[in-house]
Amino acid sequence: MARDRWKFAAKIIRSLCHGQRGVFLLVYPEPIEVLFLEAPALVETSNRQNRVLQFLYRILELRSGTSVEDLAEGLALPVVAVQACLSRMRLLGLVSQDAAGRWQVCGTWSPSLETMQVARLSRVLLCYWLEKQKLLPAEPRLRLRDLISLEIHAMQQDLRPVYDKLVEMTTKAPIELSDGSRVRLLTPSGRRDTALADVSGSANSVQAHFPFETNPEAPGILKPYQEVLVTRCQIDVLAVSWLTGKQGSWYFQSRLWSRPVGHTEISRMPFAPGSVIEGVRLLEEVAGTSLAPLREFFYPGADSWQSLVDRQSCPELKDLRRTLHPEAPALLEVTLSSEARLEYFLLPTTISPSVRLVGWNPGASLMASQIQPEKARDIVDTCSTHVEERNEVTG
Repeated sequence: MARDRWKFAAKIIRSLCHGQRGVFLLVYPEPIEVLFLEAPALVETSNRQNRVLQFLYRILELRSGTSVEDLAEGLALPVVAVQACLSRMRLLGLVSQDAAGRWQVCGTWSPSLETMQVARLSRVLLCYWLEKQKLLPAEPRLRLRDLISLEIHAMQQDLRPVYDKLVEMTTKAPIELSDGSRVRLLTPSGRRDTALADVSGSANSVQAHFPFETNPEAPGILKPYQEVLVTRCQIDVLAVSWLTGKQGSWYFQSRLWSRPVGHTEISRMPFAPGSVIEGVRLLEEVAGTSLAPLREFFYPGADSWQSLVDRQSCPELKDLRRTLHPEAPALLEVTLSSEARLEYFLLPTTISPSVRLVGWNPGASLMASQIQPEKARDIVDTCSTHVEERNEVTG
């Protein structure tokens, strides 16, 4: 692997690890080939309006028979906003309105309403890993002009089986995005899919208006696959992993950061975070090797874990210590040579060229506090140079 890729990773690792405890591992393989699919989907999200509805419900319990104007004045909200909330609550059977336009409680607030899912039709951008034939929890920060630069186009005949497979996959197990939303791709079968017709079992379920319900051959109706846009490109994937200690056990979690590569303008895009994933299975596929040797770090009193660090490739390293403490910034503490002032240091491993361990350098903050005032301008200039170098790196 090119050394400049790891230099780039080392420069951004501090921002990725900011505020995170127990940082442990970084997986940064060569760019992988993926498909971006921008397709119509059924998105299930928690109703953020529920807290407002519950608050309004409690007010009506105390002040039954209040007009919408009085409620809006008391809450300092527009009348149209309060009216929309009351209409929503009436559909749920929680409130009613008399002939004089006054509102009162007529039902019981259920705890299940607080976790109620709302289903809506939307378009989503998904990342499909061609080699492994699976969706990645990666959400590149793409805009319309970026998609145009990547030459996105309508789905062709050769990719339709791929999309059909994804529809079946998301119907059985919805995709979970980083904001907690769950996504189901819409079926291109030209018939109504009853499995998608009732998602949450509530009054918010989508019951009609599926784009692909009607006959795709009917005049004036878009054919199903014409609504799906795809592009094939390469992306950089950087997986940051950490461990959380709870009640004597360790929980392994990771977050994928990604961005497209291969285009001059696109390559300068910042990495975008995907959703948090559990376990090591996806990381092993990204790294292309088994991560079972990492168990060596958790054997108390054993020093066999040190054999996983490739010391010959990091001459700056003077000392290395294991810190299995839940509040430690990283599971490894390093002591570097005097000229190395990095807060986080990437340790090459004997596991794979794509895998590096993250070591925290506690001496970095101490050195930063000892900087002389007259050298501040030189440090600012150096940081600016590093930012320019980062923008020039294309992976």
